[in-house]
Amino acid sequence: MTKENQKYNLFIVRSPLQFINAIEAKHHFKTQNNILCLIHNTSTVNSKQMNQLLTLTTWDKTLELNHDNSKNSLFNNIKFIKNILKYQFNYIFTGHLGNINIALISSLMTEDIFLIDDGTATIALHESILNPKYQKKITLNNLIREYRFKIFGLKCNIKNLKINYFTFFNITPHLDEKIIKNEFLFLKNNFKKSTTESQNTVYLLGQNLVEIAAMHEDIYIGYLKKIINYYQNEKIIYYPHRSETITPKYQVLEKSNFIIKKVTQAIEIELLNNNNEPQHIASFISSALFSLHNIFPQATVTSFILDVNDLLSHQEEIKMLYKNQDKNIKQINL
Repeated sequence: MTKENQKYNLFIVRSPLQFINAIEAKHHFKTQNNILCLIHNTSTVNSKQMNQLLTLTTWDKTLELNHDNSKNSLFNNIKFIKNILKYQFNYIFTGHLGNINIALISSLMTEDIFLIDDGTATIALHESILNPKYQKKITLNNLIREYRFKIFGLKCNIKNLKINYFTFFNITPHLDEKIIKNEFLFLKNNFKKSTTESQNTVYLLGQNLVEIAAMHEDIYIGYLKKIINYYQNEKIIYYPHRSETITPKYQVLEKSNFIIKKVTQAIEIELLNNNNEPQHIASFISSALFSLHNIFPQATVTSFILDVNDLLSHQEEIKMLYKNQDKNIKQINL
């Protein structure tokens, strides 16, 4: 096969978790001729954490969009997509079904498309296929964005495409879709785990519920106070979500047994690099509860239940996420 006709595999990544799952997919499928497509947003924290993962494995080509964290430009997006269209692909792995990703995967000819986990969005997307209640409404803005891609000769519809899943969630196949379990074998085999267990420490993962306007900050702080009381005899290390804002209200929480530690890398890598192997991991609906349960199966993983009456939005989605949590994740009402 000539170089011009050579087939590649495309990995479209927009966040640290998607990047980790792309690495796992690359090694699980044993693909060769791999193109990494990094799509940056305006968050420098997001980009920094993705860039740190570049050293974990090799890629034949790396293509980046908005590497300077500038706001998306339609013409840059079109140019970027058309550059990728010159390649032929066997597999496409995508961790997000935003407009750019949809324009890419629907415009390319490929044998297999796999969705890699983009947090709990995987569950929401899969549920939406079966239950119209979870389907996102088509807005005027969505239609305008779709039309803008179409006028440049790009497709922007995945209704007739077969989407398969490479996932760490336990989801049941719908019709003929492929569900392949992500067991995090690459991370497990390439990071030396500590032999020292952290028995009296709880790793509490924060959520950006305030930032997405799903909860008032005072209510969220109230939940954290209840968790501190629940673990009153243990040390809590609180890892804020990368888009969570630590305001002065958090200062009243900081005590000898409650330490706020900002994550400088993906939480999975952070805990794998830890000197102590975690025995207690907790959060609310963070997808990291699933990934970390896979990586540290001996740990007790706890999900604290949010009262839907405390939520300003996303009520149905959050109820659905609790319903789909792994049976080995312990759910606690505060």
